Amino acid sequence: NCKGLMAQSQIDGGLIGGASLKAAYLLPCLPALVSVFGSLWVLGRSVLDSRGGASLAYWLFFMGSGFGFVYFVGGGWENFTRIFTAYYETPTNYVQENIRWVNPIADLLIPQRATLFGWAVGFACVYLLWRFAWQEERRLWGWLWLLAAPLPLLQAHAALVLVILAGAGFVFALVRGPRTKAAVLPWLAWAGAQAVVWIPLVFTQLMTGGQTGGSFFQWHWNWANEGDNYFWFYIKNIGLVYLLIVPGFLWAGRKLRELYAGGLAILLLAEVMLFQPNPYDNNKLLYFWHLLSCLLAAGLICGLAAKLPKKPARVLLVSVVVLLGCVGSVLTIGREWVSEYQQFGAAEAAVGSYVDENAPADAVFLTGTQHQNPVASLAGRQIVCGSSLYVYYHGKDYYGQAELVRQLYEEPREELLARLGVDFVMIGPWERSDYAALDENFYRSRYPVWYEADGYSIYQITEP
Repeated sequence: NCKGLMAQSQIDGGLIGGASLKAAYLLPCLPALVSVFGSLWVLGRSVLDSRGGASLAYWLFFMGSGFGFVYFVGGGWENFTRIFTAYYETPTNYVQENIRWVNPIADLLIPQRATLFGWAVGFACVYLLWRFAWQEERRLWGWLWLLAAPLPLLQAHAALVLVILAGAGFVFALVRGPRTKAAVLPWLAWAGAQAVVWIPLVFTQLMTGGQTGGSFFQWHWNWANEGDNYFWFYIKNIGLVYLLIVPGFLWAGRKLRELYAGGLAILLLAEVMLFQPNPYDNNKLLYFWHLLSCLLAAGLICGLAAKLPKKPARVLLVSVVVLLGCVGSVLTIGREWVSEYQQFGAAEAAVGSYVDENAPADAVFLTGTQHQNPVASLAGRQIVCGSSLYVYYHGKDYYGQAELVRQLYEEPREELLARLGVDFVMIGPWERSDYAALDENFYRSRYPVWYEADGYSIYQITEP
């Protein structure tokens, strides 16, 4: 699986170069964030020819939200304050009411490096494409090719978006004419050069390691909607921006309409086709469509505001749009600001430190399949089977390996331990909770206790 391959390789490069884990993580992320925020703003500035419009589109995209906040109004003060105290119950992430359109900062850019680096390059590519295709700066094809070259390895969905938008630009260029060799040649040069780079990447990196007995590609209707009317689902999830799409399209100029036609093609594709087993991950396509929708909405609002004769009226119009369009995300960011989620406590830190300092680098540990695992996450040691939470949705079925882990905890056998090459067995609070028929006596009666503290016991199976 190559999701975030280049993003991860940059962090690995920092570690190899001697940087601390924190520095290796942050150093490549900071310029990527600058690129994401900066590229969207300059795209809006160029498309809308307005600093105000670019700024409004910027806020509607990064801080925009739907009407999920309504579910937290009424029902007592506790119903509102649970936004800041409950686990994943915010106006932009409330699956109990089919709210699935998340805030891009809190739920995409920060936790997902593939999205961060994919957008860092993808947004910049869309900006260059706008200038190449719609501003007719054909000399930019070489720079566009160079910038887009690694895009499939950063985020394959962003590469697909670029292909769709470029296809729309090429079609409209042919329709408008002229259809001369000089007009068409830059398009062919860019397409050919991009294909030379991308096709080997697609077949050697993206099309390998698929699902067991299945395909990444399958038909699926209406993204992650579970039970709502099609339009109501997007109205309550995306909110004001979605309501302004049609009037914004009618208000927009020809070039923005043509660009948005490519956005509609992205929407259609994301609504009928899955590119991975998890339908939710099609939002990697949908947020590019949403970006273009934000440009439509911002262009409409700023255009209407400009026609109002008095400044207070203009300020009031924009303020109402920002309030209705962003209140849900403001509350979500507020939740992140006050959150005190703890991945690892002192006990887990102690386990990780002890394993890191005392276990051989190639030691294999039997642990539970929890995602936050001190042996794998803090000590970097190999485990028999990790969490399938994410890898399953990228084609890796861990069921068989997870079943072997269950057997070693509930029906342990020395033969199976030897076959899997297990050197140490960890039994902690998670293992005791998850495996109801846990047979810890098997290990305690046969093997020495290598580590024991704060509810964690590690048994040494093999001699060093």
